[in-house]
Amino acid sequence: MKDRYGLDLSTSSRAAADAYIAAVDNMLCAGADVCAGFESAVALDPGFALAEIALARCHAIYGRGDAAKAAAERARVKVAGA
Repeated sequence: MKDRYGLDLSTSSRAAADAYIAAVDNMLCAGADVCAGFESAVALDPGFALAEIALARCHAIYGRGDAAKAAAERARVKVAGA
C-alpha cells in the first residue's frame, strides 16, 4: 500500500489505508473531526503504527496531552513488534 505521495504504508488492509489517506487529506485541509479518520484506520488495522502516531499528533494539535501520549506509546509498541 502507498499513500498519495507514493510512500509505503505499513498496513495490508486497503480499508485502513484508505481511511488513513482520507484522514491525512482532512488534516491538511483543516477539516472537521480529524482524529476520527485516524481512529478509523487504527480500528481497521490495530497494528497500523503510522495511523496510531498520526492519531497521537492529532490529539496533540487539539491539546489532548494524555490522549496524545497514550497513542504515541501504542505506536512505539506497534513499531517495536513490527
